Amino acid sequence: MKEKKDSLIEGHKKQDRQLLEFFNVTRFPFISTPLFPPYDQLFVDRDRQLKYMKGYIRIGQNCAIVGGQGVGKSSFLYNLKTSMADEIYSAYLQFALKPEDGDVRINFLRTILRELILIIGEDEYLREHTKVDLLFELNRLEFSITLEHYQKISSGTKTGIEAGIGGKLSELLLPVSFRAKLERTHGKDEGTKTQWVFPIHTEETLKETIGELAKATPASIVLFIDELDKAGRYPLEDPKWDKEVIRLLELSREIMVYSKLIFVFALQEELQLKLKKARLGEENISLLGLIPSYETLERFDILITTDAVNKALRTAGFKGELNELFEPGVLELILTISKGNPRLIMNYLTGVMITASIEEAKPISCELLHNSIAKELGDIFTPERWDILTTLISDKSLTGKRDEEIEYLCERGYIAKSSDDPKRFKLLL
Repeated sequence: MKEKKDSLIEGHKKQDRQLLEFFNVTRFPFISTPLFPPYDQLFVDRDRQLKYMKGYIRIGQNCAIVGGQGVGKSSFLYNLKTSMADEIYSAYLQFALKPEDGDVRINFLRTILRELILIIGEDEYLREHTKVDLLFELNRLEFSITLEHYQKISSGTKTGIEAGIGGKLSELLLPVSFRAKLERTHGKDEGTKTQWVFPIHTEETLKETIGELAKATPASIVLFIDELDKAGRYPLEDPKWDKEVIRLLELSREIMVYSKLIFVFALQEELQLKLKKARLGEENISLLGLIPSYETLERFDILITTDAVNKALRTAGFKGELNELFEPGVLELILTISKGNPRLIMNYLTGVMITASIEEAKPISCELLHNSIAKELGDIFTPERWDILTTLISDKSLTGKRDEEIEYLCERGYIAKSSDDPKRFKLLL
């Protein structure tokens, strides 16, 4: 079994080396996951959105970046945080707790309190000017989490190896190294013990403690909260989903009354529609009190796509020209079939580069792109429909093409009638 596993690993390494050598790059260029370090340098600037979001933060306003799945909200949020590192105290955190992890509101507040303790405890200036016993608050938070967990064990919901604090709940515990640092600054000698009585945290006591910390800090703290709309892991079409998120947004407003806490959220486009309707008076306008300002991340167009591809290739060590790797029209087709979704664009680029390296075909052609997607999407992009798309790439007439196939592509948002001439069609880029 080990020999088979080693052989498989070696086979993957060989294929990787083959691909890198074939395209003259030092690493694979296209990343479809959020652009956190070391891939944050691949972020394609969203200058307008960054400018406005920074403005909202500087005046102390809750705000959000909104958009569909895969449009780059996580990458944007992280980039926004790092671009303001010199002017704010902040933390980036992902919040995607499941119902089995406990009460969502309680764990939201625990997450906020944890981050505040970390931010203040790690900064000497904040630590000295915040007259709150951080070590006590750290112990109280962890004691409450641990007690809740062992209550679940005693009720028989977990036994044996599952009894350790695991999953998302364990992420609320703070690093041992941080505890040691606090104990040193607290003045505890190694041989002494401090006796504390810890009242168990409730929702109200968590809000009170967060409020005390926020009021005591000499500077504002910005919390960049990602994946809030995955709270409870409800399907997007389930009405419980947006209700749960709005409950958490209401909770953040309750905390924000202390003015030194600013929340920046990444939210799904479904909530953008609610915000838009609220501005028009068609939805409960109290929602605007929760998120008074927001910016929308649009899908990529051909200019941003080309910029992203060039940046990815240069970062991966490619020194040639784009047309050495892609024939004319390939990026336009990828943009069309992905409908401008950045994550899908990167997935299609990954797939076609793997296909090209296996078939040793370079530059990548429209035909090769079709071959790489045919296995999964061949029923949608049949040869006849693909021919329609490639014909439009060349800006030629669709004379002789079957009307039902043209209509199919129109209905699914891949092509549209030209505004200048209703008899002509264009790719939706």
